[in-house]
Amino acid sequence: MAPPPDKSSGVGKYSEEIRQGLAKEEAVTMQYFPAEQLRPIAFAKHAIKAGQASEDVVHVQFDYVLFGRFTLMSWIFFPTLFLTSRVTGTDVFVTMHEVITPDLIRGRLSVLKSVYIKILNQVIVTTAMHIVFLSEFAERNFVASTGIEDYSQIPHGVPRSDPESRLDTARSAFGYDPDETVIAAPGYVSPRKGSDIFKSIAESMPDYQFLLAGGSPREKYDDFFNRIQRTAPPNLCMTGVLDDGEFKQSFVSADIAVLPYQEVYQNGIKNTVAQSGIFNQCVAHELPVVASDCPYFDDIESEWGCVRTFETVEEATSIIRELLNDDEERERVKESMQNFKNYNRIENVIHKHLDVYTTVREAT
Repeated sequence: MAPPPDKSSGVGKYSEEIRQGLAKEEAVTMQYFPAEQLRPIAFAKHAIKAGQASEDVVHVQFDYVLFGRFTLMSWIFFPTLFLTSRVTGTDVFVTMHEVITPDLIRGRLSVLKSVYIKILNQVIVTTAMHIVFLSEFAERNFVASTGIEDYSQIPHGVPRSDPESRLDTARSAFGYDPDETVIAAPGYVSPRKGSDIFKSIAESMPDYQFLLAGGSPREKYDDFFNRIQRTAPPNLCMTGVLDDGEFKQSFVSADIAVLPYQEVYQNGIKNTVAQSGIFNQCVAHELPVVASDCPYFDDIESEWGCVRTFETVEEATSIIRELLNDDEERERVKESMQNFKNYNRIENVIHKHLDVYTTVREAT
């Protein structure tokens, strides 16, 4: 169960990749719920249908924002799924694409919000036979908060790259010459993605071309997008929303990707970086990544060495210049990316899902 693949800031598209991989091994039925909408009857119907399904496993792809404002539809969906699945004996698995715990809440009404999220997380844990996390960071936070014992960590899979893509074709699609140096930030434009920081980096490096390859994910970020566009330096190109083909070209066209993601507080809740499909697409293309200093990227840097992290614009600028000018360091990063890709390629992730299904079901 997942949001449609054309919505949900990447969760739906990733779920479709997982479905396609699983379908090569087992019979899979996909059920889409109405993401980011307040439709209690629809969510209840989806939960009933899933709980009464003839399949052995129901796997829900969860992110708080997908279940409407204040994730209100979770209170309809999960209790209903709990009741129906317990009657039929269907095993429920939940993948946590994001994790919010009480320690990430502060400010006005923080006590009330903390109780709200703590109870909601317990509702999810009670409904699920098994929880799946996409990163060690998300696993650590959620397990420490809830004390759950039945869980696994299955990394966000690295997708397949398009071997037929050409550098000169990709760069010409964005108006660049083949010999120009291009630094890209693929993905949505929003405060959480650090798009304004990317603009500052572009301003500090006028001798290189910068590509902000994406648009506003929601109407509430349109003003943010327009503000960056109005004040963008001449070397910063902003594409707006791209189709899938154009978006893939942005990775091919770049020499380096910058992911200046920010763990910002919104409505008193700290939005952490629990996983990054964009980073994995960079890995698929062996595109060196310079990323913000947050626990998710810190873990990858310390374990794999396939990302360089920064705290300030000045540090980001220095690292970018080093990667562009130091062939040995750039090759080291690419080699580390190859190791990361081989271990986390989508085929391996699919088999890890199947292994978890089998292991958990045999133990019950």
